[in-house]
Amino acid sequence: MADTTEDKDSGDSPLTHKERCKEECKKALGMCFWNKVVESFKARDKKRNEQDPEDKEAEIQQEKEELEEQLELIRENSKADKENYLEQITIQKEAYEQQLYDQQQSYDGQIQQLQLDLEKRSLAIQNVSDMVQQYEFLVPEYSRLKRDRAEYITPPIYSKPGGYKFVIKVLVVGSRTGLGSHVSIQGLSQLGEYDANLSYPVNNMSVTLQILNQQNKKESYEKQVHFTYTRSNNGETLGSDFQFISHQQLEENAAIYLKNDTLWFRITKIQIETANPGSKK
Repeated sequence: MADTTEDKDSGDSPLTHKERCKEECKKALGMCFWNKVVESFKARDKKRNEQDPEDKEAEIQQEKEELEEQLELIRENSKADKENYLEQITIQKEAYEQQLYDQQQSYDGQIQQLQLDLEKRSLAIQNVSDMVQQYEFLVPEYSRLKRDRAEYITPPIYSKPGGYKFVIKVLVVGSRTGLGSHVSIQGLSQLGEYDANLSYPVNNMSVTLQILNQQNKKESYEKQVHFTYTRSNNGETLGSDFQFISHQQLEENAAIYLKNDTLWFRITKIQIETANPGSKK
């Protein structure tokens, strides 16, 4: 009764006799295990203290050798890793250098190709420049120009792209020995935008000039006209005149050459001869 009362007064749930026994057994077993652990440590320490100094030295030497073996193994692994790393770096370097070399070769090839293309284009441009493009112009009111002794002056013409600048005068009534009987042609040089790169003086300018057959342009009247002049201070120099075609030939073939009282001219070729081709002025 007293035990039951104490359990009730303590406020805890009363333990049965069986449960109390279990708790006490656990405590006893725990103490027993702990005592065994303590005794094990004590026995180890005692053995160490009682160990022969030589055995201790041998044990220490063995531990030292084991440590040195481990250290040597670490060194060997480190050396192998270092060599492997250096090998990988060398391989990467060689691959990068090869890539740079290939890129350089590719760039050199592209540059050479571009230079070849540039040379071809320059040659093509030069060929185009050397070719005189056909230039046509109309001279209207033939009858009035002849009656009034007036002249027709073309817009500025260039001998080629970047070449000499000039105009052509068409004297319908003629001039000098051809006055009143022939259409005369004169050349007039002018200051041009490209004169600084051109050679002077000009000894001869040869212009192949046609009067077109306005019914059939394949059958036109053609002559070469030569102008000889030197450049004056103002850049305008009148070349010699040239009797081109007679009035009689034109007017007898008016249906062909004078359609609507208009002359139709075409320049098909221009050649320039200078005194010193290498000089520039």
